[in-house]
Amino acid sequence: MVYRSLHKKISVAHLFFIGMFSLLSSCGSGTCEPSNQQLLQYEYNTDAYNVELFRMISTTDSAQLGVSILGVAHSDSQCVAQLQLVTDQGCAKGYFEIESAENLKPLCEATGDEWNGKSLTNCRFEPRSDGSNTTLHLLDATIE
Repeated sequence: MVYRSLHKKISVAHLFFIGMFSLLSSCGSGTCEPSNQQLLQYEYNTDAYNVELFRMISTTDSAQLGVSILGVAHSDSQCVAQLQLVTDQGCAKGYFEIESAENLKPLCEATGDEWNGKSLTNCRFEPRSDGSNTTLHLLDATIE
C-alpha cells in the first residue's frame, strides 16, 4: 500500500516536471534529432529509452561528449534537468535527476531559465532502477 502511494506521488512529480520542461525547453538550443536507430525505437523517457541513452553516454569518450542544459525544474524534494547530449553516436535528450554535489547546487536553487544553454563538462552519470523504471542521475559536473 505504501509503495502504491509513493509510486503515485512519484508519478505526479514526474508529470509536473515533464510539464515544466515542455515550457522550459521550448526555447532550447537548436534541434536535436536522434540518429541512434535503437533510441528511435523507444518512447522518450521510458525505461528502455533511458537504458539506451545511458549506454550511448557510457560508450562515448568523455572528451567527445557534449552536454548542454535545456531546462531545470525543482521542488522541495527533487531537482531534475533536461539535458541535450551529443555523443559519437548522435544527439539525444533526456531527463536527469540531479544529485547533491556541491557544484550542482546552484542549478537546483535557481529560478527561471538562467541555466538554459549552459554547457556541462566532467559529467558523471548513473542509471538507477527500481525493477520497473530506470531513471538517469547526474552525480557531478562542472558548469561552464
